[in-house]
Amino acid sequence: MRDRARAAGRWPVLFRALSALFLLVPFAAPTQVLGQPPATAEEPRAAPAPPGAPVRLDGETLFYIRQGVGAMTPAERAGVVEERLLRMAEDPFYSASQVTIQDRADTAEIYYRGTLIGLVTREDAAQFGPGTPVEEATKFVRKVTGAIDAYRARRQPAAVRRALVLAVVATGLFVALLVAIGRIHRRLAAHRRASLEEARGATIVEAMVRSLDRAASLQRRALRALRFVVTVILAVIYALVIFDLFPLTRAYANTVVEYFLDPLRIVGEGIWNNIGNFIFIIVIVFLTRYLLKGMRLLLSEAAAGAITIPGVQPDWAMLLYQALRIAVVAVTAVVIYPYIPGSSTEAFKGIGIFAGALFTLGATGMAGNLLGGLALMFSGTFRIGDRVQIGDVVGDVMETTLMVTRIRSLKNEVVTIPNGSIMTGHVTDYSARARTEGLLLTTEVTIGYNAPWRTVHALLLEAARRTPKILAQPAPFVLQRSLNDFHISYVLWAYTGDASVMHLTYGELHQNIQDAFNEGGVEILSPSYGYLRDGNETTIPKSYWPAGYKPERFKVHVEGPPGDAAAPGGPRAGRD
Repeated sequence: MRDRARAAGRWPVLFRALSALFLLVPFAAPTQVLGQPPATAEEPRAAPAPPGAPVRLDGETLFYIRQGVGAMTPAERAGVVEERLLRMAEDPFYSASQVTIQDRADTAEIYYRGTLIGLVTREDAAQFGPGTPVEEATKFVRKVTGAIDAYRARRQPAAVRRALVLAVVATGLFVALLVAIGRIHRRLAAHRRASLEEARGATIVEAMVRSLDRAASLQRRALRALRFVVTVILAVIYALVIFDLFPLTRAYANTVVEYFLDPLRIVGEGIWNNIGNFIFIIVIVFLTRYLLKGMRLLLSEAAAGAITIPGVQPDWAMLLYQALRIAVVAVTAVVIYPYIPGSSTEAFKGIGIFAGALFTLGATGMAGNLLGGLALMFSGTFRIGDRVQIGDVVGDVMETTLMVTRIRSLKNEVVTIPNGSIMTGHVTDYSARARTEGLLLTTEVTIGYNAPWRTVHALLLEAARRTPKILAQPAPFVLQRSLNDFHISYVLWAYTGDASVMHLTYGELHQNIQDAFNEGGVEILSPSYGYLRDGNETTIPKSYWPAGYKPERFKVHVEGPPGDAAAPGGPRAGRD
């Protein structure tokens, strides 16, 4: 037994740590069968029993005490046992043969040279195994004596000399590995620089050079990070090995190993105990993922016009997919929530309540915009690309999401409007009827009473015919809106099939109206004004004047009594 203890003492902590990685998942049956309903809040899943108070010797945990005796707690029992085991290990005349076990009815007492070391009650035996208290005490004695033999062996002069030699070897190996890592890093960096220079020499596009520089910077940072991580790992392993070689620091090494392995063990046990729930969640997520893929494929084909879905316009198909995706993901989250490990714990419930409160307080406007987006989708208020007026904004619809609608204004500005405000206001869609029946454009001019109204009608219709975006059918027409004090208001009504360029069509129509009236010799008196033709020129531009045009002279005729041409006030000839 002493030889086995010495051999065990030569094992470094590194090998025990690597071996423990393969023992993270306990070989026990899962606590839940696949398909079995998960534990609910009313029937919480039984939590695993705590390991109890550990009994350690030289940094190694020998066993756990889970039951108290009389007024002593498990932790107090463990402290007493550890103190007595340490005295046994430090005893210069120690002998394993002096450890005895006495059966006391329901309790097995363990003695060393007549001194009580510890006892195993029936409750302790039920916790550790199916054996009787004497049988379990025998197992503990074997474990304790082996640990004491290893403890004493590690403190022998030969073991100390061997530890010093191993420490020197480990230090040399550690330094060699650090040097090797530095050389490998320098070689990789040199190779990276050479590759970069070669690529720069073969590259003629400046944008590609900048891309290569960014890639080289990322590679350089990745190499530095990799070198740092490898160095830290080697340093930790080196420190653990060195600490494990010497008895005074061995407890620290075992403690560090436990700090690293305990979380992994707990995670491994949690995964194994909830393997059925994880499989259920994976299956639901898998089905949801392919359901969303199928919906996206179907609605994207509807958006492209390849297929027709009743009640779904192509422009709104992808928005419908976004709404359905949110609904499907929400239903999936509700379904898998009870199967998430720890979902029934108070901490998990507290996080859920906190997140729900934040969402409730911050999602008031969001909910209104979301409902507004759904209403826009199913009501068909407008389409993507339509010329619309929403409030004071006139422009073309760029996109509509579940939350906002983006409009490109006539000044090429992108205006974002919440869907909630759209539903509470009014929307004018200029393109809705323009595609099929045409959009009526109207413009008004005021002409004096001296111009025949038929001539004015003909000139306005001629201007409409000259405008490219004005439709010939339905034919444009003119209405006289009002007979004012100084002029008549004429309104031209003309149809266009392209509402997206209506502002340009208006501009061309007004230009053509000016040309047509100037060519027809009709003055547009807007705004109205009074004048006497005392030799002033017409307001029509000179390019439209007829040949030989001269402004009329102002004439005054004075008439007197009949027969008296010379009398004042008598008839006189007209005079220019």
